[in-house]
Amino acid sequence: MELQTNHSKLQKELALINGTQDLIWSVDTHLRVITANHSFLRTIRALTGKTLREGDEVLVEEFGEEQLTKWRKYYNRALNGEQFTVKDNHYDPINQGLKYSLISLSPIYDEDNTMFGIACYSKDITPDTLNIIELKNTRAKLEKILDSSLDMICTVSEDGYILNVNAASEKVLGYKPEELIGRLLFDFLYPEDLAKTERMAASVMASTDMTNNENRYVRKDGTLVPLMWSATWDPKERVRYGIARDATERKKIEDALRLSNERFEYAAKATSDILWDWNLATNEVYYSDNIKNLFGHKAGYTNDNLPFYFEHVHPDDRERVVLYPDQVKYGTMVNWTQEYRFRKADGEYAFVLDRGIVIRDHKGIGIRMIGAMQDITLMKEQELRVRHQNEQLMEIAQINAHEIRRPVATILGLMQLFNQATIKSKTERELLEHLDSATRELDEVIRRIIDKTVG
Repeated sequence: MELQTNHSKLQKELALINGTQDLIWSVDTHLRVITANHSFLRTIRALTGKTLREGDEVLVEEFGEEQLTKWRKYYNRALNGEQFTVKDNHYDPINQGLKYSLISLSPIYDEDNTMFGIACYSKDITPDTLNIIELKNTRAKLEKILDSSLDMICTVSEDGYILNVNAASEKVLGYKPEELIGRLLFDFLYPEDLAKTERMAASVMASTDMTNNENRYVRKDGTLVPLMWSATWDPKERVRYGIARDATERKKIEDALRLSNERFEYAAKATSDILWDWNLATNEVYYSDNIKNLFGHKAGYTNDNLPFYFEHVHPDDRERVVLYPDQVKYGTMVNWTQEYRFRKADGEYAFVLDRGIVIRDHKGIGIRMIGAMQDITLMKEQELRVRHQNEQLMEIAQINAHEIRRPVATILGLMQLFNQATIKSKTERELLEHLDSATRELDEVIRRIIDKTVG
């Protein structure tokens, strides 16, 4: 009865080890097979073409010298009393690819603690290993992409320690990634920006994504660098993800733009002209403050300039003066000058002299037109007064010339009544001739005055 029970127990144990896909076998101290499950025997047959049986040498020459050398080392380690686990790989002719295994070897001892063999176990970990390899490859590609970025990309722990950072850190801060990882991010922050940055970090950790926030950091060489940050918080991982861009060039551009705008504003205040800037892409126009000072219209930007401009140019001047966006953008005009009448807010018209210049891109397409409008009303009124005065003077000159010529004509007529026969005295004749000559000269002067006045 006891023998039957032991046999039944053995059958169950054999069924258990033969029912697994893992390889289970044991060898004696001479590396001969003691026992092996079906999975092990199938694998050996697939690799070598041989069928192993109890008592056969486990290392057959069909394995090849490389595999034999490797497995002798494994078995020798176990025979020296070492229990160990290793990861291994070999070519799988069935699946025609590498097969990855987790191999465990343990010495077997009898009741007298004498080693009599080695228990061996091999588990196929190919799917897990391939997933890990793919994950590593994906991570390597991602790191390559991150390291190619000019922006510094980092992850920061909840308590502010740098967990990871890409290679751009060396260009941005002067530190290599390994010099930063494990250190507090705020250790590199410019002290004056600490309070502001702490508020920004708290806001991010409260699940408020942050974009385009600026602060200053101290580079490895001691210089300051302005950084423009975008950051987000991962509540599951409890880390902050941040992207920092060196804002040095942007700051230079902003400073130059601010200086340019200040110059423009000062120039606008220093002149009595109305400065204007027409964006040909959007049709938006900026008018300086003088448009309000001189004409009472609102200064600043108009979203669509054409209706405003068209409405305020005198109807008789519109066809000659009004410009349309496409006409300017795709034309060849560079400089433009016109005099016309422009209606003020109170309804009266002012005479203006308007000058502009078209700014074109490298393709010759107009992008902006900048100019100045000058109020010339007083000059025009003065011009009209002078013209009126000239007309009056001409009229007076014509009237006076005719009035003066009348008595001259009378004198000449009377002198014709005298002749050589009636005047005997030589002296009187000479006097008469002088009088005639002088009168005719006076008549010629008056005639020239009349001709010039009429001309």
